[in-house]
Amino acid sequence: MSDLRTPQQRAKQLADKIVDGSTEGLSNEDITSLQNLLQSLSLTSPGNPVTIREPKVNDPTPFTGIRTEGSNNLENFVTQLNMVFRLQGSRYPDEVSKIFYINGTFYSDLN
Repeated sequence: MSDLRTPQQRAKQLADKIVDGSTEGLSNEDITSLQNLLQSLSLTSPGNPVTIREPKVNDPTPFTGIRTEGSNNLENFVTQLNMVFRLQGSRYPDEVSKIFYINGTFYSDLN
């Protein structure tokens, strides 16, 4: 079934999901769609180049490794990481930078 919404309507729907803090509800399809929409936007005009900033994305909920439902679920954690890497690709250009970022998202109670 094809999506009959305009790109602007689709972008608004995805932006509303993100603003509402329901990034856990974003599917890989949503993330890919948002990434494609962002790449298709062109804010430059001849003689007046404008730099497009990457969107701000919240850090994933720290992962504890404890099996729970909801925001600390492994699948949700991986989805949140994928969203960060896709929407802020210039900040994480290679696998090493991604690994350093992921390492900082694990929760450890070493007190």
